[in-house]
Amino acid sequence: MSPRKKHEQAPLLQLATAARAVADTETGLLGDPIPNVSRALATAPESDVTQIISFGIFNPYGPTMFSIDLIRVADTGEALIVSTMLNPFQSTATAYALLPASSSGDPEPVGRCLTVLAKRNGHPDAPILLESAPTYVLFPRDSILTIDLLRQFTVGLLAAAGVEGIGETAKRLERFKGRPWDRATEEMVSAARSYVRSRTAESGGASAAPANSPADYDRWWRIASDLEHVRVEMAQMQVAWQGALVFGQGG
Repeated sequence: MSPRKKHEQAPLLQLATAARAVADTETGLLGDPIPNVSRALATAPESDVTQIISFGIFNPYGPTMFSIDLIRVADTGEALIVSTMLNPFQSTATAYALLPASSSGDPEPVGRCLTVLAKRNGHPDAPILLESAPTYVLFPRDSILTIDLLRQFTVGLLAAAGVEGIGETAKRLERFKGRPWDRATEEMVSAARSYVRSRTAESGGASAAPANSPADYDRWWRIASDLEHVRVEMAQMQVAWQGALVFGQGG
């Protein structure tokens, strides 16, 4: 390894050292997730980055993308589990776990770590990882994890954060498949109607939203991870991205 490469790896090694000090010895989860790790992650070569799963939320005013990745630390063989969020106006990157070299590429400890991580989503002592239902889900078809485990992880994130209306979200995704702009218009109209109803019902108290059922989650997962659906969503995310930037600049 050249001196320049050693220097480039230093921030990632420093991050691993900090993570090791607060990592649970059984799961690898960090007692305190480490935020603002973009600089360190930028030094990792592509060959050391393994995508676990990614999500997107199509919104004309703020399309947002999330990714959960496994980052190999070349100097030690350990692997970090990190989450990144990106929209036209901000980005964040947080380290959530550090797996030892002996298990960093093993699906079992990675899956075990993600299962516990999902349960912590929305916990007062942990930064929220996902707080809205994604409009699409994408994962490598040759993922080191099974599709069932990836689904359990994603559903676990939504359940732990108390995300409501999964069934309604699934219905809209199906009804407007291939037409995310029409869906977004419908969502804005529906949100406005819900606001009016909630104001009208204030004196008598608003009724609670129905709980998400296993069938709701199944229905949402099927459409959100459908490859054709994902292809259209991602293509239109790029258009929405440029539009959001223009809108944000008052154009």
